[in-house]
Amino acid sequence: MVEFFGGTYRNDSETLGLLFSALANNMTGIGTARDKSQYAYINTDVRELTYEELTNLPRKSRLIQRAINLFPNDAIKAWYKLKFSEDVGIDPQEVQQYLRNVQGDYRQCFRRAATLGRQYGDAFILLGIKDGGAPDEPVEEDKIQSICWVTVVRRDELYPDYGRRRGDTTNPEYYRLNMIGRKEKEDSWGSKWHRDRVLRFCGDRLWDNDAITQNGGYNDSIIQAMFSAWASWQQGLAASSAMLQDYDQFTLGLKGMARMVRGDITEPKELEALGLDTSADQETKQRVAIEHLYRRGLMLDRGRSIVRGMMYDLDHELPGSIQRRYQGADKIMDRLEDAWAASTGIPKFKLYNLIGSTGISTGVQAATILKFEWASQVNDWADENIREPLERLCKYAMLAKDSPTRGYLPKGWEVELPLALTLSPMEQVELQKNVAERDSKNISLGIYTAEEARRQYEAAEFDYNLVLKPRDTRDTTAQASDGEEDSPEEVDTTLNGSNGKGIERSDEMRCDVIAKRGSKWVVLSEQGKLLGEHDTLEDAAGQLKAIEAAKYRADDATPVQRVIDWQGFKVGLQYLPFQYRHGRLLPTAYGHFQKTKGADGMALDVYVGTKLKSPKVYAISQQINGEFDEEKMVIGVESQDEAIQFFLEAMPPEFFGGIREMSLDELRGYRTDAIND
Repeated sequence: MVEFFGGTYRNDSETLGLLFSALANNMTGIGTARDKSQYAYINTDVRELTYEELTNLPRKSRLIQRAINLFPNDAIKAWYKLKFSEDVGIDPQEVQQYLRNVQGDYRQCFRRAATLGRQYGDAFILLGIKDGGAPDEPVEEDKIQSICWVTVVRRDELYPDYGRRRGDTTNPEYYRLNMIGRKEKEDSWGSKWHRDRVLRFCGDRLWDNDAITQNGGYNDSIIQAMFSAWASWQQGLAASSAMLQDYDQFTLGLKGMARMVRGDITEPKELEALGLDTSADQETKQRVAIEHLYRRGLMLDRGRSIVRGMMYDLDHELPGSIQRRYQGADKIMDRLEDAWAASTGIPKFKLYNLIGSTGISTGVQAATILKFEWASQVNDWADENIREPLERLCKYAMLAKDSPTRGYLPKGWEVELPLALTLSPMEQVELQKNVAERDSKNISLGIYTAEEARRQYEAAEFDYNLVLKPRDTRDTTAQASDGEEDSPEEVDTTLNGSNGKGIERSDEMRCDVIAKRGSKWVVLSEQGKLLGEHDTLEDAAGQLKAIEAAKYRADDATPVQRVIDWQGFKVGLQYLPFQYRHGRLLPTAYGHFQKTKGADGMALDVYVGTKLKSPKVYAISQQINGEFDEEKMVIGVESQDEAIQFFLEAMPPEFFGGIREMSLDELRGYRTDAIND
């Protein structure tokens, strides 16, 4: 109840309801006290979309169609390359040409089947293989004469035939046709097909046997999981639009309105305007006045929605509007949009085609990174969804007696899925600039020669992937320079090229003998040198185990391949990046600081990254059997995390015992030439 001009009124009365009914909306809650979240709950029920809905939704929404088509289109555009690891006198491209001649256009079949698989959950390619067997029999690989044809069938045209043995429902042994097939008897309605002769393309895979059985033996369409998010986004757009319209309210001030609502009308002109005379009682005056106000408000509202203007009495009416702020509404819509984009599994910049548009203001380098990211995702998708069917089809093709390989399966053959990457001319220039910087560093480190780097430009298209030949087949004479690097003073070869790295420790690495002398257990080197004496066999075995573990540091006698200058130090590189050390592929160069002496009496070991302008030095504590062994230096990096990453790629994780940053002054303290001075 509220007091109003001397009277008491109910604020939810029929009077006010009638007066302001033009401004109330039960659906949006405008003008009501309804709590719009009172009955909200999380819906965990899954309603399977019908075949008709899966067919119509991509036609209704271009975005859903784009979400379905992007991965298959780009993956098939990149396609594949067949490679042989042995020379069989046949170009692998001839096998691909053989498949192109197969009736049915197998490349277009792959595109269509992959797209339909994403749309409906499953699609299939039937293989017409001439091997003397029936469609319901496994393929006799050694009897394949030819691949005659390929054809695509939709999910509703082929269904799993489990028979009496259900087994693994995610990979049934047989399928049965539910369509009128080709003229041949083998492809007629109701015919049974063995899975060897069927290539399956899935949408969202259901790995659980119960789930896929409940779904009729099929996987889920990708639309199934994204539909709720898409529907919420669409409803949000519609609700936002309706909110802007419904909340666009006007006000109308009426002179004497409160008195008219109470029915306190005595002026003859006012009574005449309402069609009343002086004999009307107060209740009648009140009812007629309220009806008059209602019609007046309704007329103004309707007129405003049609002509976008308002006519009012200049003397007795004062129009206005309610100012509302919609702060945060755009963020809500962004969240709904992000949720929908995430449910598609496609990056937002690609789903909405924002690269190069006003949506993403980006430079050449940033745009290239986004394209690489998308190409990588397409490659991952193709590896999961396209590789297996492609490998199986290529294998059948090579085993066919009428194919270029004449039924011979080359050793080490593989299907390579290249990146689906198309760069603009400006992006090509930027990529070549970055590759040139990479080559400059790698050539200076001796990883490869300038002539090898030149191969990237010899093909019709620039190829930044550089594949090196084994080092023993390469011309390494170009690696030596005429500078002081190879002078006897800087590359000391007096100790087997070890440059001061002692030989005794490498002798110890050859230790493999435990013997008993009197009451003592002793550890002997291969030459019979006494390395330790113990009271128990367990202690001797412990020393032997520690020595065996120390083989990870047995690079002392490895010759220096190259010497570089860094912060006034000469660094002898015994291993270059991408060479093997202790059976591990090194991500960096590895060697030692020349003319230094560490706590173990030998030169300081160091991992050398490519960022040689960085003055940072990190010392990593190397442990063997949980005990401190020595410190390994890391240079050519800009952060502690980068140093740790290099070490863990080169050594087992149990060897890492901590890290600290070392100053250049502390490092200089290990120099032997400084001590001698």
